[in-house]
Amino acid sequence: MTDESFNFTTPGYYQKIDWSEFTDYKLEENQIIIDIENYKDYAIIDRQEVGDDNFELIKEIVKARIIL
Repeated sequence: MTDESFNFTTPGYYQKIDWSEFTDYKLEENQIIIDIENYKDYAIIDRQEVGDDNFELIKEIVKARIIL
């Protein structure tokens, strides 16, 4: 995650998406769900995967970068 883009990886896969391509997000207690416009898809960030401190940091970044 950078100021310009949201980057995520899984084994054998890397994706970089500019913040402007995100259209909506939903904050839940243990997940952040982000809608991706051009991909007709979404990204899910789970608290258990990133840890409590990182989850709170990511939540604040998402709120600042995706204006609803």
